[in-house]
Amino acid sequence: MKVQVRMVVACSMLAALAACETPQPSAPFETVLDRTITDAEGVTLSIASDGTYTGTAPGNVSFGGTWDLEGGQWCENLNRRSGEVKRTCYDYNVQSGGVAFTEAGEAPRFFAF
Repeated sequence: MKVQVRMVVACSMLAALAACETPQPSAPFETVLDRTITDAEGVTLSIASDGTYTGTAPGNVSFGGTWDLEGGQWCENLNRRSGEVKRTCYDYNVQSGGVAFTEAGEAPRFFAF
């Protein structure tokens, strides 16, 4: 009986340790919706649940467009002043304090809640 209890305790401890070492998956993207997030440079984004987004950059530069999720990435369709629409997709990782967006070949850009 003592051996069985020790085995159960040992297995429980190993399972808990493995869970601590396993990277946690990204929270659902819905966590980001309908709130304003800000990066370290002062760029703000408001990503709405209706598929639109708006933002401002330093110097009071406004921008916006539409967005969707495609193939596990967040994709923006940025409306340029010229009337052209530029589509860019980013990997994303939603964390408790915000979300990191990573464009292919670039460093992650973190936006805090």
